[in-house]
Amino acid sequence: MTSLGCEFLGRVLGAPILHPMKVLKLDLNLIMDRGARMLADALNMNNTLEILSLNYCGLTTAGSHAVLEIIIYSKSELKEFYLKGNPFKDPGVKEILHATKIN
Repeated sequence: MTSLGCEFLGRVLGAPILHPMKVLKLDLNLIMDRGARMLADALNMNNTLEILSLNYCGLTTAGSHAVLEIIIYSKSELKEFYLKGNPFKDPGVKEILHATKIN
């Protein structure tokens, strides 16, 4: 899947939540930062997702803000998220850790 696939997936998963999903695993898909942005636009107010896995998806520091938006939603049910193998670097990691602190 690419960022274009994330755009289409976002249309299905966005508000209003017509198709509630508890687990979303997109591991090893090069969605890149643009794809993360598309997912964040759809999932930033999602209250059904419990597990999000974006391992080895080519996300960089630029994509960390999109991940932050998914995590910080106050009514989020997100319990687990996986981001292994993405080159966020220090600023991106700090932003994601800040998001977990907010939520």
